[in-house]
Amino acid sequence: MRRSTLLILVGLALLGLAAAIVASVLHDGLSAKATPTRLEALVARNARQLAIPKNARVTQNPVLDSPEMQREARLHFAETTEAATQRSVAVSTPNLPICAFRLHKI
Repeated sequence: MRRSTLLILVGLALLGLAAAIVASVLHDGLSAKATPTRLEALVARNARQLAIPKNARVTQNPVLDSPEMQREARLHFAETTEAATQRSVAVSTPNLPICAFRLHKI
C-alpha cells in the first residue's frame, strides 16, 4: 500500500469513529443519571489520568485524618456557609431583617 492510501484509510476510520460517537450522543443524549457506556467510561478514566500529573497522583495528603480534624472541618464549613447565607439574604431581601443563624452542636 502506498503511504497516501494508508493515510486516507486511517482518516476515514477516524472520521467513522467520530461519526459513531456523535450518533451515540445524539441518540442517547447526555445525562448524569444514565449509566455511561463502556466508551464513555474509558474516555473519562483516561482523561482523569491525563489531567492529574503523576507526582500529584502518588502524593499523600499531609494532614492526617482524625476526629479532631473532622470536627474542625465541619465547624469551618458551617461558619463559611452561615456567612455566605447571611450575605445572600441581606442582598436579596434588603427590607427584611436578617434571621440569626445558630450553629448546631457538631
